[in-house]
Amino acid sequence: MLTPDRETLKANRQDISYVSVQLFDANNVPVPFAENMIEFEVSGAGKLLSVGNGNQQSHTPLKGNKMEAWLGKCLAIVQSTDIKGEISITAKSGQLPVARATIIAE
Repeated sequence: MLTPDRETLKANRQDISYVSVQLFDANNVPVPFAENMIEFEVSGAGKLLSVGNGNQQSHTPLKGNKMEAWLGKCLAIVQSTDIKGEISITAKSGQLPVARATIIAE
C-alpha cells in the first residue's frame, strides 16, 4: 500500500511528498518483518527524489529507485516539477500486486 502524506503539491520544482509503503499479506494484515525489495516509478508532473527505510545498516543507495523494506515499511520522496497535473507513483516487488498512488501538482 502506498500512502502519500499530501494530496497536492505546488508545481514549483521544490515541493515534496513523503510516500509511505506498507507491506500486507493476502489477508490484508501488515507484515512487520518483510524485507522485500521495492522498485519505484514516478511519472507525470513529478520525479522520484529519494528512497529510504530507516535502517542505518542498509547499504542500498538513497538516490536510486529501489529500496528494501525494513520492518515491513519503506519510503519514497517525490518532488514536483514546474508542470501542473498528475504525479503517478508505482511500487513493484516480485510477485506482489502493484501498488499505485496519485498526487496532484497545482
